[in-house]
Amino acid sequence: MGRKRVKIGALLLTALVTACGGDEEMVMDPAPPTPPAHDLTWTFSAPGGTDGVWDLEVNSGGDVYVLDSRSSRVHRFSSDGDSLASWPLADDSATDYLMGLEIDEVDDIYLADRRENRVGKYDGNMIPLLEWDSHDTADVTVDMGPTAIAIGPAREVMVVYELRIVQWFTPTGIYL
Repeated sequence: MGRKRVKIGALLLTALVTACGGDEEMVMDPAPPTPPAHDLTWTFSAPGGTDGVWDLEVNSGGDVYVLDSRSSRVHRFSSDGDSLASWPLADDSATDYLMGLEIDEVDDIYLADRRENRVGKYDGNMIPLLEWDSHDTADVTVDMGPTAIAIGPAREVMVVYELRIVQWFTPTGIYL
């Protein structure tokens, strides 16, 4: 997809320069490098099983955290696929509602919990650090839970609700 964007961008820039009467030679940035190929393929297998892999993220050490929504667990694997840990996060009544996982640059882990309408912040061993309700602002109603989560360049926590509203929070849960 990146190469298509470069080609389309080059065409648009050429059209713009031509339309503006420019006759200088255009210099384009080269296409982005191709990511290295990995020979690693593994199947998720962890204590408690994996039944509904919903999201995954990699921490700064290369470990892979997998959000298993159906079993309400987070699994941690080495970069070689070895199971390192597995944490249950809720009882059976809350399955299928953990919907987003994100890791920031200090390896804190954020989870979007749709059923409880909250965001949880954990350390790398899934010890709870903080949680905040995500439905207590004017543009999100009580019945809307978070469905995705991302961390911005200034460590702001971006939370998506029902795939249509995005709210920004500080890493300490303060609504921006």
